[in-house]
Amino acid sequence: MKVFKHSIIAAATALLLGISGPVSAEDGPYPVWWSPVLELDSLDAIDARLERKLWEGDSKGMPLIKHEGDNYDSDTWVEAWADSCNALMTLTAAGYYGGGSPAIWAQHYHLSQCKAINMLSRAAPARVSFVRDLSFDLESVNYLPAMVDLSPSCDFICREVVANERRIPLSHFHDIRLIQIRSQTEMKYWSEDWQIRLVSLAHADFTQDGVEDMLVLSSGGSISGSGSWAELFLLTRFGPDEVLQIVNAEQYLCADYQCRSSYEYPEALKTPLGDGPQ
Repeated sequence: MKVFKHSIIAAATALLLGISGPVSAEDGPYPVWWSPVLELDSLDAIDARLERKLWEGDSKGMPLIKHEGDNYDSDTWVEAWADSCNALMTLTAAGYYGGGSPAIWAQHYHLSQCKAINMLSRAAPARVSFVRDLSFDLESVNYLPAMVDLSPSCDFICREVVANERRIPLSHFHDIRLIQIRSQTEMKYWSEDWQIRLVSLAHADFTQDGVEDMLVLSSGGSISGSGSWAELFLLTRFGPDEVLQIVNAEQYLCADYQCRSSYEYPEALKTPLGDGPQ
């Protein structure tokens, strides 16, 4: 097992909370759970929540832009305002985006929450669970997938997809420098390049296979630069000691980038051969 330089606050928090690691599954049903972060009163209120104003007292919402035409002149830019989750999801799908890195981060941070709320409309109680009792702790990096690190590199995302397939955990893929536990459903960590905040948003059977999955919002940015991003991931696993896998990880690959045919050498996967789950 790797040794990490944890913050004093993380260790103290973990001791106070008595946070648990991976556990064995028991027969359900396991009811659908979602975080108060989503501001959703009940599953019956999903449609109303998606139509609700993004922010109370703000009728305009989030400004987004889109370029139209072949020339990047000022008169080819179109502005639109996303005033609800439904509007934000629709405009994003139509190619609108925030103007500048902070605005793009805000767009995808709120978009991830909106997507989670929308996914809950198709969620069901699970018959069995290997994630229900998972809480973020100092050992989480040993069973979280590498892709939650939000790499900005298309080639690195290719590698993370391979790591996801082989169940290579975050701790064997990135150099984790610092971990801070905020609560049982929220943690922050610092890798060699990024600062990442993870929040557990929901637990349910989202894939109709009877096994409970979990929705995790990953957000953060470059330590040395201005780049920032946020993304929603659907994670699952089928055994108590398995590394979590991202469902349909290929959707995060860059559309215009060709991954290599093989990533068998250690440098490509950021882990020694034979080290860690295969």
